[in-house]
Amino acid sequence: MRQSEVEETQRQRLPISHRVSKLLSQWPQLRLAGYLLAALVVLLIVQNALLALTAEPLRLVIAPARATLSFDGQRLALPLPQQPTAIVLAAPDPLTREFQIDGTDTTNNFSLDPAYIARIAATPYYRFQAWMRDSSSYSSWRDVRAGGATVAPQLDGSALVTLGGSASTVTLDAALLRPETPSHVYLRCGENICGEIIIDRNDRYVLAHNLASDGSTANEQKIYFPESPLPFLAEVGYLLAQVALWSLTLLLLALVIFGVLVPFGPLLAAAVAQLPRGVGAMASRVPARIRTPLRRIVRDRWDALAVLTVLGSFGYVLWVALAEYQGQPHILDASAYIFQAKIFASGQLSAPVPSHLGAFQGPFMIASSDRWFTMFPPMTSLLLAVGIVLHAPWLVEPL
Repeated sequence: MRQSEVEETQRQRLPISHRVSKLLSQWPQLRLAGYLLAALVVLLIVQNALLALTAEPLRLVIAPARATLSFDGQRLALPLPQQPTAIVLAAPDPLTREFQIDGTDTTNNFSLDPAYIARIAATPYYRFQAWMRDSSSYSSWRDVRAGGATVAPQLDGSALVTLGGSASTVTLDAALLRPETPSHVYLRCGENICGEIIIDRNDRYVLAHNLASDGSTANEQKIYFPESPLPFLAEVGYLLAQVALWSLTLLLLALVIFGVLVPFGPLLAAAVAQLPRGVGAMASRVPARIRTPLRRIVRDRWDALAVLTVLGSFGYVLWVALAEYQGQPHILDASAYIFQAKIFASGQLSAPVPSHLGAFQGPFMIASSDRWFTMFPPMTSLLLAVGIVLHAPWLVEPL
């Protein structure tokens, strides 16, 4: 029997645990990949649990002359001039978010351009961003059920609850997941909308009123929302879990790329060795005070790859700052930071209040005791002040 056949026979007789240990010793990246996969599974379980905790339970009891809403630990009663025939739990507009991917919003600046978002909604980039952010779960209705009524899910995510013709009481239960943009529940009387419930997290209220055929309202009832902090603490945890999931996914992808490149290591080394000698001569012209620290940072090809990745990322972010944002602030927060940075760059902590304050005052700016400044902590503005002194404030954030 040949030597190779003997080795193959011995290898097959080894226990599986020994083979795995030997493989892991030869490829330590596999052990790390296993840990990452286990962490991903745990994070997915935690994320789903947090997603369930973001739900706000809703109960709506329809009696012959009254609708009673129980929501966020509170109760609201709405008189009914007639018996509703159906309830519609309306799905939100999928393209309307409090903050869209282009930085526009519907809460502070009201700068969202629905026509522009509609134009890009079908692009792979937007669809990937919406999927990555789980946008479809915002202000969505889940677990809709009603005793004595028929529940019919609609294609757009709404739910149509058809009530029976009798005057019996109907109890509707549902869960509002990740409340964000305003949610609406409509009471239909025949073909007309005869009642409406609005859940508005941003303006902090739940409102119910009757609607007449001419659009006028009556019997308006209103309560404060939210009272319970748990769903919103869960939302923060859910977002943090999302960030951790994508970070681990990118790290796992980097390990896969590393594993693919390792077998080609000798070929890459040979290719590097064949680089023109002019590169070496060019490197020798670099002053020693620069070349020596670089050698400490870039010790092998993987360090070089990391440096190139960082420089590429910096170049891309710098391009966004200049090409997309023209080196200017585009939201109210950023404008306030730049305002305070200009004050710091002038050598002052605050500015004198102008004589016509109303023409210049913006959100997050404070005028007090004849001094003018912003409400934010100073560190960001201090960093931007360095950029203003250097006539390049747009360089600070990419750095």
